[in-house]
Amino acid sequence: MAKSNSDKPSKNDVEDINLLQSEVASFASSLGLSTSQPNSGFNDVDFRKTKPKKTPEKTTSQNTQKPKNKTFSKNNEPHEKPKSKPEPKPKPNSKPEPKPKPPVLSLNDANKDKGYNKFKNLPKLPLIKANALGVWFEDAAELEGKVIGEGKKVEMKNLDEWKRFVEKKRELGERLMAQLAQDYESTRGKSGDIKMLISTQRSGTAADKVSAFSVLVGDNPVANLRSLDALLGMVTSKVGKRHALSGFEALQELFIASLLPDRKLKTLMQRPLNHIPENKDGNSLLLFWYWEECLKQRYERFIVALEEASRDMLPALKNKSLKTIFVLLSRKSEQERKLLTALVNKLGDPDNKAASNADYHLTNLLSQHPNMKAVVVNEVDTFLFRPHLSPRSQYHA
Repeated sequence: MAKSNSDKPSKNDVEDINLLQSEVASFASSLGLSTSQPNSGFNDVDFRKTKPKKTPEKTTSQNTQKPKNKTFSKNNEPHEKPKSKPEPKPKPNSKPEPKPKPPVLSLNDANKDKGYNKFKNLPKLPLIKANALGVWFEDAAELEGKVIGEGKKVEMKNLDEWKRFVEKKRELGERLMAQLAQDYESTRGKSGDIKMLISTQRSGTAADKVSAFSVLVGDNPVANLRSLDALLGMVTSKVGKRHALSGFEALQELFIASLLPDRKLKTLMQRPLNHIPENKDGNSLLLFWYWEECLKQRYERFIVALEEASRDMLPALKNKSLKTIFVLLSRKSEQERKLLTALVNKLGDPDNKAASNADYHLTNLLSQHPNMKAVVVNEVDTFLFRPHLSPRSQYHA
């Protein structure tokens, strides 16, 4: 059945419907309800909670700073960034930079300030003059007989108390040696020849320095202990082996000719220090005894350097040390046990020439000192019965 034309809305009806919808929408919008307009929606301004207003902060000098930067955490909660710490200023190094080591033939070592400037401002003590010193062990023997006489022995009741007493005397002896060295520099050091030697020590060739040190030690060994230490530095340091050959020769000549007496050296512990008076002669005798102890220590260092050189791979240095050991053993009695042991040990050297040289030197030693046969035989006997000794070493022994 076909629809009638009366069912279709007329044009006037459509306009009325649109007008009605527009009025309803405007009324709903005035009530805050949603409409079909894209920018419309529920207006909740009148229903929002009012927040308390912040009171304005007082303007101070701190408010002039820049506002703090805020960031948001994972929970979208604002948090302030930590204050950036100011960069620390570079502090000066508390530890001083290590000083470069002085060359082998040099007097610029740590013992200079320690031994010579330590007592610089102390008053002078009555002491023998540096110019009046001759052969030190002869002067010491003469002064010992004059001051304390013969037959005086060490008198100690408590070992610890004696050690403390000896340590005080050792410090006094160091002070006296520094005073004598200053006296030598102010008197003998002003002469032209000594000035030239001192200048050579500082700015000469290696051979010239060795000669300068040797002459100064021979001129006054007590006042020139640093020169002796410089020569020992040639043979004990590991800078180079070219200095050791000339150093062994110079030290051998010094120890035999002017430094070592024909007896064994003693330490301050072996001396009757409680019998020394506190006057010029007593201070001079204490200086000689302290120097003797220092000399004993230096000679032991020299022997250790010879033992190490005798085991060196360089044949020239090994042969030189063997010859020096033989000369010292045949001329002086100080440290003869160590020297003899070092010479006998070279019988087992893997180098056949070095072992033959040790055999030759021992034969010459027995020909010069027949009374040492028993000592040498005992030392060789101890060497011969060592385990794992090669047949060649047994042959030389």
